[in-house]
Amino acid sequence: TSWSASAIAWVAVAAHIGGWLAVLWLLRDELDDLALIALTLVWFSVAQYESFVWGWALHGPLTLLFSVLAIVAVEARRDRSGVLLAIVCCGLGSYCTAPGLVSWIACAGALITRRRWPAAFWLLLAGVACVATYFAGYVRPGGYAALQFRIVTEGVRTAIDVALGALALPF
Repeated sequence: TSWSASAIAWVAVAAHIGGWLAVLWLLRDELDDLALIALTLVWFSVAQYESFVWGWALHGPLTLLFSVLAIVAVEARRDRSGVLLAIVCCGLGSYCTAPGLVSWIACAGALITRRRWPAAFWLLLAGVACVATYFAGYVRPGGYAALQFRIVTEGVRTAIDVALGALALPF
């Protein structure tokens, strides 16, 4: 219906703004005016405005929101409740869409850099369980879906090659 499509678009906008605010909180001591402008331009790209009107595009902003909130949880709460909240956020981000699985690594990285080894262990253990349940029973698609999968993986490989090339430029 038209009201539900509108509601989904507004939820996507709210999730996207929530993720941006969470990133601003994480970088509150590091941002100057120019960096804030750059972050905002990257976060709210022109492509995102088009995606907000598509109901099926809700997974992207939700994945970003939950991934950033997981890192905010371990940074803001330095006890077990922060780790538990991060596990919940990473799990929700993972089940929104497959790229959300990377949130486990990012959040564990935040814990490891703070030398919070037991918390990182439990988070990674929960991440392994999440990945195992995510791919349990996965069957590689055939036919047209296999062709789409091959096109996407080749695109990802190209993007990785370009990124690694760009990183190597200064050296």
